[in-house]
Amino acid sequence: MGYGLKKVQKIKPLKKIEETDLIFENVHKKKEQALKEETTVLISIDTKDKVLIGPFSRGGKNRIQIKAVDHELTNDCLIPFGILDIKTSTPYFFNFRSKPTSLDLVDCIEEFFREEYANSKQNKLTILLDNGPDNSGIRTIFLKGLVEISKKYKIEIELVYYPPYHSKYNPVERLWARLENIWNGDLLETVDICISYMKNLTWKDIKSVTKLKEVKHEKGLTVDKKEMIELEFQHISRNEKLKKWSLVITP
Repeated sequence: MGYGLKKVQKIKPLKKIEETDLIFENVHKKKEQALKEETTVLISIDTKDKVLIGPFSRGGKNRIQIKAVDHELTNDCLIPFGILDIKTSTPYFFNFRSKPTSLDLVDCIEEFFREEYANSKQNKLTILLDNGPDNSGIRTIFLKGLVEISKKYKIEIELVYYPPYHSKYNPVERLWARLENIWNGDLLETVDICISYMKNLTWKDIKSVTKLKEVKHEKGLTVDKKEMIELEFQHISRNEKLKKWSLVITP
């Protein structure tokens, strides 16, 4: 009867959303603006995929014969959160032994700003980032944490997000590539070995600041809907066209 068996076609992953070009225009505009403003701190942030601790090859190669195990059944890992200070070219690594929460990321951002700029003339912090689940433009507990930083240090905080599927353009991603090139071929058998590599990493001849942190906050925390409406009204202004992709937090 003319019928034949056919494979079910897989759904192709979405690689570009409708606002992609508009989001990129906004990123370039905000980045150039921040670079020109003397009182603005410009940083790029991202959380790296977990690094397994143990004698695992991770696909790396070395001229010296080193035996690695052929399985990775372990929960022992290191999860780095990176901050790249674009104007000073200084890399920062905050390392966690388990997945950090949104508030842990907020703590790292505050620690960075407090140690480097708390008593300076800088009155604005522009952050380039991906719209991941822990730091997205609609993650209520993340936004509330940044509002607290804004109020505490009396600074304006601008969140500038890259579009989905384009995280490779986020400047901090180059730190992860540099790190992989440095330790590729060696066995990361202990946390100390990983930390040592990060401490020795330089970016444009600037040595990194590397710390080992603990997860301090509970997972799954959210902000009450009524409280979030008040925070949005009082402290958060969004780009009308981009909404969660571009917003400004004020004290």
